[in-house]
Amino acid sequence: MGRVPALADGEVTIFESGAIVQYVLAKYADGRMVPPQDSPEFAAYLQWLHCAEGMIMPHVNIIVVETLFLPEERRNQTNVDRSTKQLGKMMDAVNEQLEGREYLVGEFSGADIMTGHACVVSARLGADVSDKPNVSAYIDRLKARPGLAKAFAAGA
Repeated sequence: MGRVPALADGEVTIFESGAIVQYVLAKYADGRMVPPQDSPEFAAYLQWLHCAEGMIMPHVNIIVVETLFLPEERRNQTNVDRSTKQLGKMMDAVNEQLEGREYLVGEFSGADIMTGHACVVSARLGADVSDKPNVSAYIDRLKARPGLAKAFAAGA
């Protein structure tokens, strides 16, 4: 479909970041980074795995399009303001979930790959997390992880 990101794994080619994370973890993580289905954390895991693309990234995408991609004469500040406000609400929910936790559902998981990435990107775009200490600390923890630090060093 000409979409990014996409993953080619042998005969399998898929797009959509959530699907890619779920596929890689199911195929290669050997039970790691996903709570067992009978775990009390499993439903929360699914919620936060999908929250990024369903609730956070649409607002990030609007901000990116309106502030970076569109020519200045076509930009709509109302859209930017609305999406910035909604990002704040989404970050409130993440902040609440992180209360007393290092990661969204127990140990670092696919939910942190997805929603954590959305939080990092939101902050990079100027979402104010100064009144969300759990999100601020979470972003710092994620950025300190060797894999993410390596991706940033490579220009991701």
